Amino acid sequence: MSSSTPGARIHWEWGSGYDLFASLFVIHQKENVGIPKSWSAGVRNRLTAESRDVLARIVPTVGIPFHWLSRGSGE
Repeated sequence: MSSSTPGARIHWEWGSGYDLFASLFVIHQKENVGIPKSWSAGVRNRLTAESRDVLARIVPTVGIPFHWLSRGSGE
């Protein structure tokens, strides 16, 4: 296949925003994704007490905004 052949392209983005939302989902849905409670507790312990408090109050109400990620242009 030549480099000029049209086709699907995969664009890999690095960003802490993606990591944050994926991590939030896993931390708060540990029973549904099959990770050990000790692992999610360790991740939460790496956050500041203020951040843990904010997340504990926001996530159950707002949820994880995965639609923000899927609507991104990648630009």
